[in-house]
Amino acid sequence: AYPVAEDPECLDPQIASPSSALAVIANCMEGLVRYDAQGNIVNAVAQSYTVSPDGLTYVFKLSDKSHWYTFDTIDELLGKDFDKTVTANDFVFALQRAVKKETNCPTVKNFFVIKNAQAVNSGTKPISELGVRATDNFTLEISLEFAEAPLLDVLTTAPAMPCSEK
Repeated sequence: AYPVAEDPECLDPQIASPSSALAVIANCMEGLVRYDAQGNIVNAVAQSYTVSPDGLTYVFKLSDKSHWYTFDTIDELLGKDFDKTVTANDFVFALQRAVKKETNCPTVKNFFVIKNAQAVNSGTKPISELGVRATDNFTLEISLEFAEAPLLDVLTTAPAMPCSEK
């Protein structure tokens, strides 16, 4: 059992803010990386990642073993053709949602380390120019505004959890 002080109002990771909702999300969802019991960032859905020599590009190789947990009612809504595998596109869509102004992500400024995130949020650049892309189903590339950005810390937070576009 995990104590939660109040019922969460919303479990949408890109917009949830009360601590009760964040506690549930942290215990139900897995991002690219997470903190271990000793406070170290370790791989989660990402099996590995590399950083470019200039420190501006991270490439994450995802596990093909991560899946969406669904139940009968959700399965009916999603349809029989819904692939339950968590893919790089689920992380692209989540990060796009997190930086879009209309999403109203409470911690959007943390994501401004991603290339063009602030410009996308302000409406001066289209979402297609956000520095996040899936190069295949299990490879995610994130480009940064500056080297030494705290990207891994940001990726442990709720808004960085995957989100299926469907």
